[in-house]
Amino acid sequence: MGVRRNGAFHAFDWGEPNWSEIEVQGDQVYWYNVFPDVDLSVRYIHDILKVDVIVRADLMKQIRGDVQQGTLDAQDYLTARFDIPSVWITSDACLGEKQVDLYTENLDEPLQFVKNDKVVHKLSPVTAYVLDSMGDPIYSFDEESAIRTNQLWQLNKDASGVAEMSACLGDLAKAPEGGVGY
Repeated sequence: MGVRRNGAFHAFDWGEPNWSEIEVQGDQVYWYNVFPDVDLSVRYIHDILKVDVIVRADLMKQIRGDVQQGTLDAQDYLTARFDIPSVWITSDACLGEKQVDLYTENLDEPLQFVKNDKVVHKLSPVTAYVLDSMGDPIYSFDEESAIRTNQLWQLNKDASGVAEMSACLGDLAKAPEGGVGY
């Protein structure tokens, strides 16, 4: 976790992620406290791998305060960054019908992976939402309360690639109190 995106990404000094608090519920895997007040959930639904980063209310309160005080720039993004070992990619990547080269292009659009002319996996666009007191998403279709998001996929031939999920800090600071998932 950190701020900014792509080559300008700057990780918070939170140490190494903690993957020890894990729970499996049906088709969903939860990791709690990967970083303090940050959880991760992964679910596979109909060819879509749904990854959610959950920033709990206490950390969101601190982030809001840092944005309001100017310690964090409202134009920057809160970014969850993941390494992608290239050995995980065993299919062709496509944007719509167009095949793309994951080793040369930075992808910030919905991506699908195709094997033998069949979609085997999709990455959906990142959406961000405020969580209620039970941790369930509060979906809002009001443009003024929307949280702008961004994403990135980039592989490297001789090293791990990068996946990023980002939410605009200024929008997060204006969001209602509570946790946020994206």
